[in-house]
Amino acid sequence: MATTLPNLPRAPLGVLLGNAGAALTSAQTDLGLGVGLASGMVMSEATLEIKAAVSRSSTGELEIEPLSSAHLAGALNASAVSTIRVNFVATAAAPAVAGNPGGTTVPVKSKDEIIKGFRQRDDLQALERVIGPLEVRATFVPGSSRWLVNAVDADGRTVREQLVAD
Repeated sequence: MATTLPNLPRAPLGVLLGNAGAALTSAQTDLGLGVGLASGMVMSEATLEIKAAVSRSSTGELEIEPLSSAHLAGALNASAVSTIRVNFVATAAAPAVAGNPGGTTVPVKSKDEIIKGFRQRDDLQALERVIGPLEVRATFVPGSSRWLVNAVDADGRTVREQLVAD
């Protein structure tokens, strides 16, 4: 007897990540209230990991479908399950050099070195196999000794972003 899957809703990946980031920001704002902590200092990083079926919509946008009990009961091709891991990193809008005495205002590595290293990452290469060629951009963050590196798809959407040590 074949198991039929319910018609599960699909969500555009960008919408899910935007909502997750907004929820994290909202939670961050409330953290530390009443105990005298500045919310900007409570949490600097968070990771969201989702196991879901990933597909493309008719417009080419990545969509995810949550795994249901029917999926887990065996009506799912295991190779169709993807793990989506999103790292949210809080950064200051204008980092102050005085607040970070170990940080530099000029990078040690070149932009090309950072981009080359980022392109060699297994996760980025896997993304390119699925999405296609990605443009990688790197911006040095003065005072933190780190680079903000973005991978952007052909439609200009950021699909990977990470802070990389200089």
